[in-house]
Amino acid sequence: MLVGSGAYATTNFALKAVNFLLITLFTRYLSPGDYGTISLAEIVAATLATCSALGLDASMRRLYFHYADQPEVQRKYVSSVLRFGFLVTTVMAALAFLTGPYLVRLAPHFGVPFFPYIALAIGAAAANQIVDYRLSLYQSEQRPLAFSMMATAAFLMTAGSCLLLVVLLRRGAVGMLTGKMIGAAGSFLVAFLVSRSWWMGGFDSKFVRETLPMALPILPHMLMALGLIAADRFILQYYRSLGEVGIYSVAYTFGMVMYLVTASISQAWSPLFYDVARNGKEGQRMLGRMFSGLSLLLVAIAVFGSLIAQDVVAHFLDKRYFPAAWLIPWIIAGYLFHALYGILQPSLLQARRVGFLWIVSGVALVANLGLNFLWVPRWGMYGAAWATAAAYMIEAALLFIYAQRVYPLQFSRIRLAAALALFGGVLWVTQVHWQSWRVLIFAATLLGSL
Repeated sequence: MLVGSGAYATTNFALKAVNFLLITLFTRYLSPGDYGTISLAEIVAATLATCSALGLDASMRRLYFHYADQPEVQRKYVSSVLRFGFLVTTVMAALAFLTGPYLVRLAPHFGVPFFPYIALAIGAAAANQIVDYRLSLYQSEQRPLAFSMMATAAFLMTAGSCLLLVVLLRRGAVGMLTGKMIGAAGSFLVAFLVSRSWWMGGFDSKFVRETLPMALPILPHMLMALGLIAADRFILQYYRSLGEVGIYSVAYTFGMVMYLVTASISQAWSPLFYDVARNGKEGQRMLGRMFSGLSLLLVAIAVFGSLIAQDVVAHFLDKRYFPAAWLIPWIIAGYLFHALYGILQPSLLQARRVGFLWIVSGVALVANLGLNFLWVPRWGMYGAAWATAAAYMIEAALLFIYAQRVYPLQFSRIRLAAALALFGGVLWVTQVHWQSWRVLIFAATLLGSL
């Protein structure tokens, strides 16, 4: 299990690291307005892809093992779900191409035309959805090497196409979206070819009926999570320019490095949590101590990332994107609180009170929308960044309060409060242009003493 987890984590981190390096190159050939156009087009496409996916991949992983002792039945089950997923994705994409141009015209303040921008993004998202099914199957088959090879091949095809069209041919936003479309189409063909045995297993509608009751309840939560990430871009473009949307999107991408780190930590935390929780009260006390140490680690990562943000932007991004330096720490703050939310989730699962997660996600989304409408008209992309941090803080606070009621963990609240206060001080420092390296040494010393 450790080898497999390591392979997945290494693949994801390596590809994301190369992707960040490519962004530093693309910012020299794409204007902030280009990035704003790309971001909005891809958010529209991601929303459509989330709806067409129906949560099938997660449910397919669960029922794949249900039929593990019956290979022929398992093959027919997977084939049925894959065919159904492909049909839904194709129909949704076709409807989008038919109705999209008219819907965009109904939103006169939306500054991105359907053709070619949104159309290209939808085509890429639809193709990538099928690729995701293949990657999900590799995980179920416990084939981490094949997963890594598939993910790497998809990345290389996309990166190569984008480099050709953006850097060499200077095609701007259209070139970037076309490159992603070409990469997604190539990845789709490869995914289909290496999955022929699964696709040719036949079709039985009873397997679809069995999967949908497990899949559909996941969809609202996925849409709310997407709304929490993406709504600010739409509100920002309504009140400000596409250039601001582009700078904010680049800042968001760099701030999400925090998410990559915390997601890996959370993947290791969940199975460990449930294993330790089996030991009753003693396990609960041990989990409290582990939660305390993990929280301090997350704060330390956020402190480091926030303090180096300005230097990273100054040295690696085009000067047109320099305002992102003051936005990235706020995005990191949001994902710090989202990480705390993530490591508290197993407490609700252990107590079998999962329904509260919907309430928390809904409240956070409403708060995010309200704060964006309140702050963006006056402060633009800075207001959007503040709203992101505030919404995730509300999300974490609500879950913390409820989790401590249903499955309390014993840890030092004073120590956690002191660490968060220290991060708040660091966040303030990043906005007033103090020398970050001096603060980094000071913050590391304080965190080490907690």
